[in-house]
Amino acid sequence: MKLGIMGGTFDPPHIGHHQAALAALNHLQLDEVIWIPSGRNPLKTVRPVPARLRLEMTVLATQDEPRFSVSDVEITRNGPSYMVETVRELQEIRVGADWWLILGSDSFRTLDRWHEPELLAELVRFAVIPRPPDTPGSARSSAPAYAAGRLDIVPMSPSRVSSTMLRIDLEEGNPDERQISPAVLDYIRAKGLYQRSENA
Repeated sequence: MKLGIMGGTFDPPHIGHHQAALAALNHLQLDEVIWIPSGRNPLKTVRPVPARLRLEMTVLATQDEPRFSVSDVEITRNGPSYMVETVRELQEIRVGADWWLILGSDSFRTLDRWHEPELLAELVRFAVIPRPPDTPGSARSSAPAYAAGRLDIVPMSPSRVSSTMLRIDLEEGNPDERQISPAVLDYIRAKGLYQRSENA
């Protein structure tokens, strides 16, 4: 079985995440992509929406694709969310599967800062989606030596959607509804998420 991992803060999950997961699913002929909202990303300083809310938004964002699933493995584990530990846990549950970690070229460039990246490269292949200004060639050439032979480039039309910009638009009350699923947008509005503070 061929399984993909789509990790991220998903604060909130948006159409760019969905397109990336679907591109990897189809290009690599994966059987399933498991979305994993991070509990505490050690490389990010911005405090996200509480993990359980991000988990619920991710479930809503993936509900239209039967080959997508969502795991709370990082949310229920104490401490920082290290992908190498996540993969080890998943391997114990889905024994014998082959694994691909789906990520943008911008995240791939930070691989050396991850926890035990060389061990991670032994456990997974990297499904890298070039993001502007990266090209397939520059994304491949940026791979550290230990990951160079474990890399698959996933072609996808460039997406300019970002969670950061989407949060700003939501705070201003003017989100681009093409960038987020209706179910997630309804959830955000029902919960009053990303609203501008009255004291700001």
